Amino acid sequence: MKPSGLQVRFRAVYLQGRRRLRQAGKAPVAPSGLSVNADGYDVTLNLSWVDQSSTETSFELWRNISGGAFNLLVTLAANTRAFEDSGVTVGITYGYKMRACNGAGCSVFSGPVYGDPNPV
Repeated sequence: MKPSGLQVRFRAVYLQGRRRLRQAGKAPVAPSGLSVNADGYDVTLNLSWVDQSSTETSFELWRNISGGAFNLLVTLAANTRAFEDSGVTVGITYGYKMRACNGAGCSVFSGPVYGDPNPV
């Protein structure tokens, strides 16, 4: 039984090589305005978003193919605002969602948005 007035706090401790990192705080704010556009000249889909956080250490971009399950496509550096997906095929619809992450956790997902590459 917890005594009255006692607060319990946990701090995550991560080991990376020989460095010991301590991260306390909150997960970053989710990116906004996620959009996808087909490049009219190449078989690519161009994604862009607005970085709403100053505390992310990375972004996770997830993709699905033709309505299947979402899988992690790529982890991007902090402050990234665009990505070109060249691993796509004409005639297939791709869905994307993303979130911002740091040592305290990840934001909720932004998206999903959907695109279909259609080169000229």
